[in-house]
Order: sequence, then C-alpha cells, then structure tokens
Amino acid sequence: MVRNLLKLLAEGDIHNIPQLARTLEVSEEIVRMIIADFTRQGFLQTVNSNCDLQCKSCPIRKTCTPRKTPKIWVVTEKGYRLINAE
Repeated sequence: MVRNLLKLLAEGDIHNIPQLARTLEVSEEIVRMIIADFTRQGFLQTVNSNCDLQCKSCPIRKTCTPRKTPKIWVVTEKGYRLINAE
C-alpha cells in the first residue's frame, strides 16, 4: 500500500490527501503519516505551490493550481527507486 501511494503521486493525477485516502481505502490520517515518513526518509519532497519548476516537465502539471493544491509532494529519485524495486 505504501508503494501504491508513491505510484499515485508519481503518476501526477492525485495530489490531495482526501483523494489519496479514498483511492487507497485508508484514513486521511494514515495518508498524512505515510507522507510525513516518506518526506523524512527522502522518498518525497514538498514543493511550494508557487514553485519554480518548469511546467512542461512537472509531474503534476495536469492538476496544479495554487488554489487547488496548497502543498505539493513530488517523488524523488530515491522514491522512484523504491517504486521500481521488486
């Protein structure tokens, strides 16, 4: 389940806690805890909604707006390695 959370964030279609919780069928609090742990461990990083990433290469370009996403999480290289680990 925790790898699935990373996969969902990497796909870029879901970037808020309520949607992640519904998709994973867990509580929002569990999603918050996993995100906090993954951020501390370096699998995720937060980006301000007024980020300076180029939109063309941004993994959440489909859903990103400052009003819709006050905090954005992006999967780091270390996170992608975990996603792809067997």
